[in-house]
Amino acid sequence: MAVFDAETAEPAEIELPATLGTRQLEILSDDVLRFLGVLHRRFEDQRQRLMKLRQSRHERFAGISVPKFQSTTEHIRDGDWEIAPWPSDLDDAAVILSGSADRRALIQGLNSGAPIYIADLADTTAHSWSAVIDAQINLLDRWDDRLESTDERSGKACRLNETTAVLMVRPRAWDLEEPKLRIAGTPISASLFDFGLYAFHTAHKAVAAGATPYFALAGLANSQEARLWDDVLRFAHEQLGLQPGTLRVLPGLETLTSVHEMDEILYEMRDHAVGLYLGATNLAVSYIATLRADSSRVLPDTIDLNCNGGFLNSSLRLMSQICARRRAKAFGGAVAALDIGANPNGARSPGIAVQQNHAADLDGIIVTNTDSLVAALDEVRTPSPAASSEDIMSADGIISAAELLGAPKGDLTEDGLRSSIRLGLSYLEAWRRGRGYTTIDGRVFNAADADLARAQVWQQLRHAARLSDGRVVDPGLVSVLIEDELFAIKNKVGPETYSRGCYPAVQKIFRSLVFSSDLEPSIMCILDGNSE
Repeated sequence: MAVFDAETAEPAEIELPATLGTRQLEILSDDVLRFLGVLHRRFEDQRQRLMKLRQSRHERFAGISVPKFQSTTEHIRDGDWEIAPWPSDLDDAAVILSGSADRRALIQGLNSGAPIYIADLADTTAHSWSAVIDAQINLLDRWDDRLESTDERSGKACRLNETTAVLMVRPRAWDLEEPKLRIAGTPISASLFDFGLYAFHTAHKAVAAGATPYFALAGLANSQEARLWDDVLRFAHEQLGLQPGTLRVLPGLETLTSVHEMDEILYEMRDHAVGLYLGATNLAVSYIATLRADSSRVLPDTIDLNCNGGFLNSSLRLMSQICARRRAKAFGGAVAALDIGANPNGARSPGIAVQQNHAADLDGIIVTNTDSLVAALDEVRTPSPAASSEDIMSADGIISAAELLGAPKGDLTEDGLRSSIRLGLSYLEAWRRGRGYTTIDGRVFNAADADLARAQVWQQLRHAARLSDGRVVDPGLVSVLIEDELFAIKNKVGPETYSRGCYPAVQKIFRSLVFSSDLEPSIMCILDGNSE
């Protein structure tokens, strides 16, 4: 039970949707609403200042300015410090499966055989009010032994196995808000909403079950945002009566600025962090958005992003070095790719290519599909000899700031452009129907994948990129390909299903995203609040 003292909490003027169901009222009890109110009043001004800093940086990077190592924090990078030891349940966590917090997906993820399952509230769970609250209900039911689902067609019940994956929850990023819950007229931070509900309802229950309450942190832009999370964690420990260090986090490196502040991010969260993960897809989006004015930074087809050097591999190498030095876990994953031309009957899995050259350096692999999970588990069962931390730090040499900006090599093809368009359209149609992911040829793609798709099309249009066959990517070509891909989708799903979909509206949204004069840092900043 949480020991938060609702009687002494500062009163909050809470605005909620008028009608709430029984389970929603359970999740949004008066006590938890007061707790959210306290979090909001304590940290919202600090969050707003940091979001203004984000925006000013984004505008500055539209010119010649680029991210770099901070001279004012050199003492942290050069310092001799380590993070707090990680809990023992991460000792053998060599594979992480990330997926939705939908009820059935959550059960399947926890039963998957992966050592860790990330219930992703940021990129794979829809941001509609009903989906957000249902996800919290599902997470609560996991710790109350009520998590089960019955298939409507077969009538078969799906329940948790006796042994399940370690659960991490990934709240939405700092730049998003939850518009359905307002405090004194202001929307609460989506990060605080997701974190606060899960911590309040389940932290003590998880500890009582012998588990650690874990959070994977999305979209940190710099160490100041990491410090804000650390302040929130310390405050939550006090308010909920938790022993210091109970709540543990895995911060994500998903922005180009964050990979220039890896040491600093770990340092700010050293009492709560267990390591770092490289969010390759979101990092690729950030690369395009940050360096959007530079025509020499046009990325190749998504299928080539993982294999040919550049910023992804440099960031991975630096993360491995830093985590080895700080006695922290290092996790990496691949960019999901849909390769229409190479395999007309389905998507070609990128596998685990992004870490193939550094597998011995990493503590774990992050995957988002079960086929990649099987491949990753097979590799873990027959691992190559692990490198010591000293080997990792000495073998790679020092990674420069310029290497963290390196453009990867690869082809730019019509098939790759078509893949981006099809993925963008398919995800937006799923989003319009209240789903946080789309499935194409048996593979799951989430908001981050769709974000990269729209960013790559925008970048190729912005710089009139030239395809390998000599054609220039211009509005006329992209318009033709959009129509072609809509026709292909219609043929695949059938006229009846297509007509029930939202494709005319989706086409309009996609066009507005890729033909816009500037590139917003995140697709969710544009789409959020419009799911219902």
